[in-house]
Amino acid sequence: MRDRLPDRSSDAPHDAAGPRHVGQRRAAERGAAAALSRITTIADAGPHVLRALGEALGWRAGVLWAAEEAGGHPACAAVWEREPGRWQKLASGTALTAGDEPAFRAWEAGALVHGEEALALPIRAHGDVLGVLQLDGPVEHPLDEALRETLDSVGHRIAQALERERLLAREQTTRAVAEAEARRAALLGELARSITASLELDAILQTVAEGARELCRSDLSAIALREADTGAIVFRYRAGDRPDDGERRVVVPGRGAGGLVLETGRPVRSDDAVRDPRFAADTVYVAAVRRERIVTLLVVPIALGTRIEGLLYVDNRSARPFTDHDEAILRQLADHAAIAIRNAHLLAREQRAREEAETANRLKDEFLATLSHELRTPLNAVLGWAVTLRTAPLDAATRTRALEAIERNARAQSQLIEDLLDISRIVTGKLRLEVRLVDPITVVEAALDAVRPAARTKSVELALGLEPQAGPVYGDPDRLQQVVWNLLANAIKFTGAGGRIEVDLTRTASHVEIAVSDTGQGIAPELLPFVFDRFRQADSSSTRSHGGLGIGLALVRNLTELHGGTVAVESAGVGRGSTFRVRLPLLARAEDTGEGAPLGAPAASGPLASLADVRALVVEDDRDTLELFAGILTLGGAEVRGAHRAAEALEILATWRPHVIVSDLEMPDADGYAFIRHVRALPAADGGTVPAVAITAHGGLQDRLDALAAGFQMHVPKPVEPAELVAVVANIARSVRHGSPT
Repeated sequence: MRDRLPDRSSDAPHDAAGPRHVGQRRAAERGAAAALSRITTIADAGPHVLRALGEALGWRAGVLWAAEEAGGHPACAAVWEREPGRWQKLASGTALTAGDEPAFRAWEAGALVHGEEALALPIRAHGDVLGVLQLDGPVEHPLDEALRETLDSVGHRIAQALERERLLAREQTTRAVAEAEARRAALLGELARSITASLELDAILQTVAEGARELCRSDLSAIALREADTGAIVFRYRAGDRPDDGERRVVVPGRGAGGLVLETGRPVRSDDAVRDPRFAADTVYVAAVRRERIVTLLVVPIALGTRIEGLLYVDNRSARPFTDHDEAILRQLADHAAIAIRNAHLLAREQRAREEAETANRLKDEFLATLSHELRTPLNAVLGWAVTLRTAPLDAATRTRALEAIERNARAQSQLIEDLLDISRIVTGKLRLEVRLVDPITVVEAALDAVRPAARTKSVELALGLEPQAGPVYGDPDRLQQVVWNLLANAIKFTGAGGRIEVDLTRTASHVEIAVSDTGQGIAPELLPFVFDRFRQADSSSTRSHGGLGIGLALVRNLTELHGGTVAVESAGVGRGSTFRVRLPLLARAEDTGEGAPLGAPAASGPLASLADVRALVVEDDRDTLELFAGILTLGGAEVRGAHRAAEALEILATWRPHVIVSDLEMPDADGYAFIRHVRALPAADGGTVPAVAITAHGGLQDRLDALAAGFQMHVPKPVEPAELVAVVANIARSVRHGSPT
């Protein structure tokens, strides 16, 4: 049992070892937030932040270590001590060393470190460690979770302040460089003022295009910008006498002047664009140059770090060559455009984050309220009937009804808890499938048997249409039954008395399709995109007519995707019923048609799926892992080529077309996200539509969403078992060869 906290007078410092009260934690957060909002630099605000934490939470001393730039080594940014002690002589700017414990260990590990007399918390932003917050004083073991949340909140505010300070420093440096030469600085300054006068990216980039034409005295200018959804570089802004025919013009890497910039990352200048040997062989590009009557040109990249976000062009229709001076001007304008693009990205990201946070908070509140209701309702029936059975004389019929009610509500609560656990396992990447050959008819029939009593109670008709030769598929029979059961239970819930539910099992060239249609209340068009979201319900009010937590359909989607399949919903609107379609790949398998081994069992315990005639490109910077994945796929019968870097993989893709790409996400030079975006920017004929699987050690929901948004078709968390890897590749490859997307 934890000792009772000693009484303290209101003016006595709080003991850092004891649990902090809510008021103390809030006082600490308010003091830190006030200091960071009132004072612009971390060096000035830091001591006030440390004092606020120390005085509110009872720490003896605190030190804030911060790195000036990303990847830099941290140095002392601020110190506070209640009384002169260990840190009395620590000067601002002193580098963090191995002797500065536990801050040094927290910096190295990127995780909270605490001992008996101090703790150190890494300051993080976007996955980078920006610094360390160290607080000295007795530390409770285990560490109080509420205290940790308070420290995380303060650390997040410090990280935001550090990022703002860094951003401000970089912008000040950019302005200083722009003002280096008098005349050019005056011209560019005037243009920069017109750029900064607007927060609209379209207006800013149009101003840049017009400024480029004016400052370089060119006939034409243009900006091509990367599209967020496709990753392609497309012409968007033009200045000069150039008609806009409305056609979408894409810059293809390696083709023309702009394509050469995309390949090399360097400016391209030509004094005779039609006869330039770098472009002469590209008849389509030369014809376009002739049509535009372009003689000389200059193209520079608009880059954020190492990633090219756009291209800035100037063209002349007479033999007026561009100079080094013009190139320097265009580079500076491209820098301005990059700043505008970055600011627009930051603004959009902040707006999205705020909207997502507000939505998440609302959904959390709704979910907690619903969860409380859904847990208490069956408990009320169980408790009420249990007390009645114990205290009141009941006839036999009433006792039977009481026991049935207790059993029914206990099972309902058990199912609710199991669904919540399944969602948790899926989100954390811990759910594994016991995979074997499965006849989908038995899966559908078992699910139907489970829901028939509920359908009979509501007078809902169940109609069945099963294609005898629909299967088999490769999957977990229990999880597939769970998918069908959830769809049927959902249909019964929202179909009134006298309604009808149809279950159809059919086979196409490459898939098995399970369709569940009902004549129930249907789905409003605005809700269709969110039907499979976790905890999302059409009606979450206190007057709703249907119970549940809104996780059944989320489980359907997650479990279906784990089997390499897809799920979709159709509805003509409210009151017009709905249809859910689950599509599972027909898997090419080994000659042995007996039950395969569950994932996680040794490879020798059962056959792997057949990968005969499948070509796979594996991209993985770790040599051992690359050899492992290549070996597993080769044993399955695939033709495999491996690459240690994204650039190497792109070279292979230029001459060899795989059916599937298997790529790690964390790689040097260019990560998996950048790699797949580059692939998706390629034409289909050059491999731009080859499906890809992301293999990563990060298995969270957001990691999966980021991978899918970047262009991957599937996200598989490490460690991945051999049978799982082969099954995923086989599913996708079979779909590709049958012309159906996964």
